[in-house]
Parts: sequence; structure tokens; C-alpha cells
Amino acid sequence: MTSDVDALLKIARDTVDQVRFCFAITQGLDGEANARVVEPAKPDDAWHIWFMTSRASRKIKELEADARLVLAYQYDPDGTCVTLHGGAAISDDVGFKQKVWTENSARWYPGGPEDPNVVIVTFEPDRMEMWSSKHDIMPGSGSARLDREAGTWRYSTTEV
Repeated sequence: MTSDVDALLKIARDTVDQVRFCFAITQGLDGEANARVVEPAKPDDAWHIWFMTSRASRKIKELEADARLVLAYQYDPDGTCVTLHGGAAISDDVGFKQKVWTENSARWYPGGPEDPNVVIVTFEPDRMEMWSSKHDIMPGSGSARLDREAGTWRYSTTEV
């Protein structure tokens, strides 16, 4: 298993970039974890990730109460899983919604980017965990964990 931060970030990015949908996991208002499928954008260079959702959704109510979010990705062909842990911010900026709007967006949000019910969740991870059969990052021997502080990722291991 590698402990090279750049190599691990590349494995994580390659995995995340190949997955169209992932699970967004929030803490429910009752204290229980809630998971639902979202279609996130690919991360930018700083690992910011965003997705659109309805302002009336349960996940928005949960993120307003506790902004911590986990995005969980799985890419079966490589036997690779990546979970990203961090904070989320909610925006209804129409200009941003117009910039990222796609033809597929209209299927879920027929009111268009000007619809006040459509919001964007922007996510910034501060922790990343992964395991991968293809890359010999295996459960049992400890999955790879990267923590980010002041914009810098550092390596540690975690038991799965």
C-alpha cells in the first residue's frame, strides 16, 4: 500500500471522476444517518464538489442543522471506494445555477435555474478515506486516510 499523498489523491480523483452518482450522507434531525443518491459535479482542483437539489428536500433541512456531509463513491471495476468527509454550504445564486445548468437538470428542476426552490450544495472535504483492490489499499491492513488542514493533505491509516 502506498502512503504517497499525490498517488493517493490521483487514485481518489480517478475513482471519483468515473462515478456518475454517489451517496450523500447527512446526520438526520433525529440523530440517525441518512443517505441518498446525488449526481455531483467532478471536483475542481481544490476538491470542491457541488450538486443541485431542492430547497424543500430533507437533506437541505439536515445540512442547515449540521453542515457536515459525507460523499461516498464506489467504482466496481477497480474494486475502489472513496469517502469524502467535510462541510457543505447552500447557495441559491442564480448566476451560479445558470453557469452549471445542463439539459439533464431540467428533468429534475423544470422551473429552471431561476427557480428559488433549486439550490446548489457546495462541498469541501477535509478528510478522505479509500480502499482499493486494484491498488492494494485493502481493508484489514488499514484503508488509506488523508486529512486536509490549511489546504494541505497529509497521510494516515485507519482501520476499516
